[in-house]
Amino acid sequence: MNNKAWRWAACGIVALAATGLTEVMAQDAAPPGAGVSRHLSGLFDDFTPSPTASTTVSGGVSVGGGPYAMHGKWWLDQDLDRDSAKFAVDMDMEVSDYAMTPSTVDTVAGRNAHVHHLSMQGAVSYDPADTSKCPTVKGATPVFVVSGSGIVTVNGGPPPFANPSQMTVCVLGGPNLPGAPNVAISNITLQIGAPAQNHFGANPIHGVVVKCGGQDHDCTAQE
Repeated sequence: MNNKAWRWAACGIVALAATGLTEVMAQDAAPPGAGVSRHLSGLFDDFTPSPTASTTVSGGVSVGGGPYAMHGKWWLDQDLDRDSAKFAVDMDMEVSDYAMTPSTVDTVAGRNAHVHHLSMQGAVSYDPADTSKCPTVKGATPVFVVSGSGIVTVNGGPPPFANPSQMTVCVLGGPNLPGAPNVAISNITLQIGAPAQNHFGANPIHGVVVKCGGQDHDCTAQE
């Protein structure tokens, strides 16, 4: 074999080695469960902060007319690579009994019932630097975070505030302690940024994971 042929062969070996190294690095960087899409769904039940005279509630944000009770259904779909996800919420809101007076308790205007649809597509992170920023939920451990820019509607139309708003979804689960029942994915929180934050509040909205679709069984109690 002449020198030129040897050079071509050596280049081929280096290229193959580089390709193999790239594939190994990609595998190492792949998030848990990569290669299988995941569908999660569940419920939200929470309250917005109460307004105060100083209008500084929950990180400097006041939710006028509240507190509102929030009830809704949500779903989250991770793609095959599990590095991005689509998230959506269907939610109804009305002023809670806490804010009612004898003159408003049974009035339509006093309750101000309305509905919202929220949707967001964002990047998924399992990085502890990101999951450590999730709201503290007693006894639960952050699993992954989805963050992106989302839109909000009210009663099927545009809201009184501008779109979009930053949204951060934290998915949490049990700590998987030896000898104890565990649900790997059990909780969810939704944090909404400005400008929609002035309506929903700066506090995280808490919910429960009800269903894991596909091949996952992370939403069932395991002993």
